[in-house]
Amino acid sequence: MMSIRSKIGFIISIGCLITLFSFSENDQNTRKYRYTAHLGCMDNDISTLGKESFDSLISLPLCGKDSSHTVFPIQGFDIIYAERGLYQDSAGLPIIFTDYTTMQCTGNTLSKNWVDLFKERSYKGDTVFIENIKVLGSDNKSYQAKALKIIIK
Repeated sequence: MMSIRSKIGFIISIGCLITLFSFSENDQNTRKYRYTAHLGCMDNDISTLGKESFDSLISLPLCGKDSSHTVFPIQGFDIIYAERGLYQDSAGLPIIFTDYTTMQCTGNTLSKNWVDLFKERSYKGDTVFIENIKVLGSDNKSYQAKALKIIIK
């Protein structure tokens, strides 16, 4: 028969384990995705792009692909634009600050207004995140594709 001290120690141990595992990070990179998203339906890695390349690709549609490179339609996605800017703090010293702008898009392309915004305002050091990408699979079900992160260099 367990003593009260053993029971309390056992309960505390279980509580610590539950707490430890409930706060563990679920990294997006470890998640297995059935589909990948591609800007302009290109297969190459576009994690960093020059300004000119970015401006030409951002107006092209996204497409989803499976492991056999079969193309599937995109139903929608979220875009986050992290625009870095140089500002002054209260003492007049320069600081770099990032402004975030987000938009939910339906379909596989950005609106003309957003394409024009990127062409006008994007600059070296800015980052564009394309997340929550919904792909219509071959079984007519919606699946989430791996997010894209593009750094303008």
